[in-house]
Amino acid sequence: MPHEINIVLLGTGSAIPSAKRGCAGVYLHINGEHLLADAGPGTLRQLARIGVTHMDIDRVMITHFHPDHCADLVAILFAMHSSNPKRLKPLFIYGPRGLETLLKRLDKAFYGW
Repeated sequence: MPHEINIVLLGTGSAIPSAKRGCAGVYLHINGEHLLADAGPGTLRQLARIGVTHMDIDRVMITHFHPDHCADLVAILFAMHSSNPKRLKPLFIYGPRGLETLLKRLDKAFYGW
C-alpha cells in the first residue's frame, strides 16, 4: 500500500528575526494524519496560510526547548482550548525530557487552560 506524504516547511529560520524566513516549523500530512514538528513563533499563522487549522493537528513533536522551536506551542494549545466547538480528539505531544514539566508549568501559568 503506497503512503501519502506531504511535507511543508513552515519556517526554516532561527531566533534571529528575518523578513524572509520564519522560525522552525514543519508540517507533515502522512496517510491522513496531521503532524507538526517544532512550533516556533508564527507557526500557527503559517498553518492557517496553507489551510490547516489548529484543530486539524493530531501530533506535535518538539525537538528542543529553544523558543524558536517551541514558543507557538502555547498559542496552539490556547487556540485549541478556546475553540468553539471544543476539540474532542486527543492531541499527542512529544518532546525531550522536561516536556511534562513544561506543560504543567504552562497550565499553572495560564490558570488551568
